[in-house]
Amino acid sequence: MTAPVVQTPTTKIPASVNMLSGTGYDNGEMSMAFLLPACYTTLEACPKPMDERIELSEEPECLIAVATFSGWCSESVVKRHLQELVASTAKDGLSTGTDWQLAQYNPPFTLPWFRTNEIWLPIKNSEEELLQVLEKVVKK
Repeated sequence: MTAPVVQTPTTKIPASVNMLSGTGYDNGEMSMAFLLPACYTTLEACPKPMDERIELSEEPECLIAVATFSGWCSESVVKRHLQELVASTAKDGLSTGTDWQLAQYNPPFTLPWFRTNEIWLPIKNSEEELLQVLEKVVKK
């Protein structure tokens, strides 16, 4: 599998709080997305879903901070990596959104140490602010 399966908690909670407790993983309220190959350039060109519960949507381009890790995605593991990502972005002066996503790249039968997972956190800084942050990081 080369494109990730992307999971998003349906309840919107700031990334700085206990995001997983009571939402998403606990009560099964999770949306799931599959990224389609680049050959589908419009929604009209995409295959039509056979199930009415499946919706096709086009997401706008955005800049994200990413934490990559291996292993299983338990609530505690995801929470730990999310908190580390939030702290790291704040330390670097980045402003993040509150909606995060979990991307998983492997089939379920992949051994834990071979699994690739990512937490995606949107960056809300302007282009000018990002350049200032990058200058600071490069000087370190």
